[in-house]
Amino acid sequence: MTKIDSIFPIPIYQNNIGRPFSKKEKEFVLECEKFFNLNSGNTTSANNYVLDEEPMSDIKSFIQNCVQDYMNCIVKPRFDVNIRITQSWFNYTKPNQFHHKHSHPNSFISGVLYINADPEKDKIIFHSPYCNYMYNLHCPSVELGDFNSNYVYFINQNGGLILFPSKTQHSVDITQSKETRISLAFNTFLNGEIGDDKSLTGLWN
Repeated sequence: MTKIDSIFPIPIYQNNIGRPFSKKEKEFVLECEKFFNLNSGNTTSANNYVLDEEPMSDIKSFIQNCVQDYMNCIVKPRFDVNIRITQSWFNYTKPNQFHHKHSHPNSFISGVLYINADPEKDKIIFHSPYCNYMYNLHCPSVELGDFNSNYVYFINQNGGLILFPSKTQHSVDITQSKETRISLAFNTFLNGEIGDDKSLTGLWN
């Protein structure tokens, strides 16, 4: 009897803040848009520690709880390890702009919270680490599925949070919506005992 298994899946964690963003939060997001850095295809806020600002305190608590839940449910560390948010920033993607394919070095788990997104037109794309060349050949498929797709995308909606391993490559296609797509992105790192002394991977951070 034929059996096909899937091994080593990439965990993609989703949640939602479950409330509208407050006036104070929205005003802060728009204020940060005035001071920006040019990115490849869009712009990012010059402030890259936005979650440390007072207007974002409630949002930071929500994100921190979700990141810890990811650790508890997926990583399940053996030792006492805490995870903390490091840098955080806003992405502003105007109509006909895009967000290039990239990953997040010097981070363990990365995430995106959607501030203003069109649930019918906006999505985040995750790219396969094999890029459809798992056999060192490009063999076009008549039908795409879990084993032969180059990418998988997730629809975005306001208040939606998505977490993923930081090395996972992702991108955003050209924005089709008439409004600016706004998201909050962040990185994390671990504090505590990492690795194992016996296997010569011990590290205290």
